[in-house]
Amino acid sequence: MTALVLQPAVAPDHPSVPSGAPAPSGGGAGSGSPGFMTWLPFVMFIPLFFMMFRRQKKESAARQGLKKGDTIVTNAGIVGELIEVSEKFAKVKIAQNVTITVLANVIAPLQEDPVAATKAMAATAGDKK
Repeated sequence: MTALVLQPAVAPDHPSVPSGAPAPSGGGAGSGSPGFMTWLPFVMFIPLFFMMFRRQKKESAARQGLKKGDTIVTNAGIVGELIEVSEKFAKVKIAQNVTITVLANVIAPLQEDPVAATKAMAATAGDKK
């Protein structure tokens, strides 16, 4: 039977690079500033956050402008007439003698003609500049 003898690894007496030679360069994909690569995903998401908050602000302003009798649409696509709105809930008449209560943050004013609505939005955006 043969015995296997394990010896501890010993560091060589001489370094692999002579003392007078320059150190090897990284030159590969890992070279450069790792700090920039760490921050890159965060920098990419900053514009997305601004666009998201801007959209929420516009939707909130549109909801504040709603009044009783306006035609609205919910996120689910239900179209009806706004009967009453509070901070959290809105009552919407969807048919004669049929009223539903929905969350106030899921309603928006109904825009009948998408082309006219786009032109109106562009005109108001031009006025704000």
